[in-house]
Amino acid sequence: MAVTVLAVHDDVAFLFALALQLEPRGVALLPADSVKSAERLSSELKLRPDLLIINCKLRGTCAFAAESLQRWPALKVAAVVSKGHRCARCRHLLDATIEDSSAPEIASWRTLVLTLIHQKHMATQ
Repeated sequence: MAVTVLAVHDDVAFLFALALQLEPRGVALLPADSVKSAERLSSELKLRPDLLIINCKLRGTCAFAAESLQRWPALKVAAVVSKGHRCARCRHLLDATIEDSSAPEIASWRTLVLTLIHQKHMATQ
């Protein structure tokens, strides 16, 4: 079974490094640098992602997360949050958060993604 992660984040290097860590574990990460790109990617590929990663600093990500959860109720959502931004509008939608840093720890993200995907699959069995 293919596992898909849709990531809305503007740090392409981070997404590429995370994709390289997840691919050998059977997880495909599809990067989008904006909500508009994520919507287009989702529509064109007829996605049904297992996990959505959002960067809360990007405009429209909270609304996109809410819309995505309406479309795919079993979706897990993880967010990159900054110390000053607490995601008050979408906190209740999030399964996990990780603090933003200038050098994201790929190993921490890999573990988080794999844990959330495992939880999702255990809940659907």
